[in-house]
Amino acid sequence: MLLREIYGQKVCGIDVELEQRGPYKALRQAYGLTDVVFEHWVRPFQGLPIPPGTEQVVVFSPAFHSEWKVPEYEFFIEDCRAKMTGPKRLILFFNLKGFTAEGRRYFAVAARRPRPEYKNFFIMEL
Repeated sequence: MLLREIYGQKVCGIDVELEQRGPYKALRQAYGLTDVVFEHWVRPFQGLPIPPGTEQVVVFSPAFHSEWKVPEYEFFIEDCRAKMTGPKRLILFFNLKGFTAEGRRYFAVAARRPRPEYKNFFIMEL
């Protein structure tokens, strides 16, 4: 909502099981996001449905990465880079459950941590 109303940015999102996940459905309704969230499963080495003109991708508390290693992350990042335009920013706030030590080491080098106290929060300028 903040991005749409205050900054005038076009937003969209993906999630899974949109109708089955009651609390998340209620949140999307409360924030007026039901029209911009689409169902899509994020899988290793499969591209994302990033709309043309996207400048920023935000990953918030994902569950898809629990078994990922560096090659899966690199594919994900390159897919975002290839489909985005403009400043190309990737903001990642990982769910600590499933965020492996390998993933933490990779992002500690590949990205910046804007808040050092959050070990799972990274920003990448692509």
